Amino acid sequence: MPGKGHFLMGIRQHVDEWLAAHGETVIGWRRHFHTHPELSHQERHTTEFITTVLREHGMTPTLFPTTGLMVDIGPGVGPRIAFRADLDALPIEETAPVAFRSASPGVMHACGHDVHTAIVLALACALNTYPLTVGLRFIFQPAEEVMEGGAPDVITWGGLNNVSSIFAPAHGAEASSWQGWVALERSRRLRTIHSCAWPWWVIPPGHKSPPML
Repeated sequence: MPGKGHFLMGIRQHVDEWLAAHGETVIGWRRHFHTHPELSHQERHTTEFITTVLREHGMTPTLFPTTGLMVDIGPGVGPRIAFRADLDALPIEETAPVAFRSASPGVMHACGHDVHTAIVLALACALNTYPLTVGLRFIFQPAEEVMEGGAPDVITWGGLNNVSSIFAPAHGAEASSWQGWVALERSRRLRTIHSCAWPWWVIPPGHKSPPML
């Protein structure tokens, strides 16, 4: 009987093949999010866009009462592994001379949430076509950037019900020096659980967005 390593290698190969076929689409998603940033608790267009993509890929998302959503795939029995993305942007004017520059005056994805959302959305779409033996949940959390954040709401709305572990993508300014490496962060708070582009270190909780001055 194939072991866990064989199963994980199968998932990795499947995701790699899916990305090879759909990579340009995923880049388009990220640029769409970047062009249309929304502030905390106002991520209505972003929620609608993600919902549409998930439904087009055969999934049935659950919308949260305000903004944000989640979707389950795989077996419905037993605990699930969750992946979480944050949706909100920051009140910053973007001046970057790129074609996908923010179209919303005074609002910008300056903390990478457009990237996080595209990654988790792509992972959901890729793994929905894989014969999973463990249930997965993909959480698209609103309002990560403010003290009145969306994480407690997501928990209240059942986002962590029957979830055994949760992971989230994040990146830092040092990512180019540690490309291909991953760090894991221990935390009891949904708001600060993420994996960063460093080697396999266990690091204390916190908001990982160090500026390079």
